[in-house]
Amino acid sequence: EIRPRDWSSDVCSSDLQAKNEQENCDSARRQLAGFDLGGRQTGINDKGERYFLDDAQIAKEKDRVLQAVAAFCK
Repeated sequence: EIRPRDWSSDVCSSDLQAKNEQENCDSARRQLAGFDLGGRQTGINDKGERYFLDDAQIAKEKDRVLQAVAAFCK
């Protein structure tokens, strides 16, 4: 039996993708706002322990977040 294609699933998939992209954009912008506020920045190591980032690490992470904003916030 040949059934007609259900295009609604493609639309839902497209809507879901757009929603995910918006969530990624919002998350990247929140991360960038955290860097712009300044103060101490922290990370989590492999043992699950929190540590403070030095200036070089902060610059590297901020650059990574800027790239994420550029990629997700079109």
